[in-house]
Amino acid sequence: MKRNIFFVLPIIFLSMSCRSVPDRYFSDSPRGSDIVLEKPQSKIDVDLMKAFELRKSTEEFSVKEVSIKELSTILWSANGINREDGKRTAPALFGMEVIRIYVLSNSGIYLYDAMQNTLLSRSTKDARKDVGSKRGGAGGTETASLVLLLTGDPSMIPDFMSKDMRLNAAYASAGTIGQNVYLIANALGLRTRLVGALSVEGVRGCLKLSKDEIPLYIMPLGYGK
Repeated sequence: MKRNIFFVLPIIFLSMSCRSVPDRYFSDSPRGSDIVLEKPQSKIDVDLMKAFELRKSTEEFSVKEVSIKELSTILWSANGINREDGKRTAPALFGMEVIRIYVLSNSGIYLYDAMQNTLLSRSTKDARKDVGSKRGGAGGTETASLVLLLTGDPSMIPDFMSKDMRLNAAYASAGTIGQNVYLIANALGLRTRLVGALSVEGVRGCLKLSKDEIPLYIMPLGYGK
C-alpha cells in the first residue's frame, strides 16, 4: 500500500509543476540575447472556416504583452517548417526563401530563424515607433506589443526573370505569409493588420540590411482594446 502512495505522489507533483510553468515574455529575456522559441500549438479549437470569419484588421491595441508561446505558434504558421524536407507553411517561388521575418519588441529587434526555431538578436533598440510611415496609414505600430517586419531579397530569385517579376514574386510571397499571420493570430484571440505604409528610412536606420533586402510590409501584433 505504501509503495502505491509513493508512486502516485510524484505524478501528482509533476502535473502540478507543469501547470504552474509561467508564460515567457520578451520583457523577461536578457537584452541582446537570442531567444529559443517553443513548439507551436498542435491544436486550436477554431476550424478553418471560423478562422476566415474571424479574420480582420485592427488599428488599436492594448498594452498586454504577447507571450513567447503565442509568438512561436504565429511564426511557425507564418512561414515555419511543416515537412521533413524543410519546406514551409507558405509557398515560395522556385522554393527560394526570399522573405525574412523580423520581430520588433520592447527589448529589441530579432530575426526569425525557422530552421533553428529561434529568434536571433539583431539590435537592442525598441524600433516599433520608427518603422511606420510618418504620413499616416500605419496605425498600431507604436502601441502594439510586437511589430512583425517582412523584408524580401528578390536577387535570390533566378535572373532569367525580369527585375519587376522578381519584385512582384517577393511581394506575393510576403502577402501569403501575411495572410497566415492574420488567420492564426485571430484564431488565438490576437489582432493584427498588414501595413504597406512603412518607413524605409526608419527600417534601414534600425537594421543593417543588404542593398538587395527590401522592406515590404509591417504587421503590428497584439491584443485588441
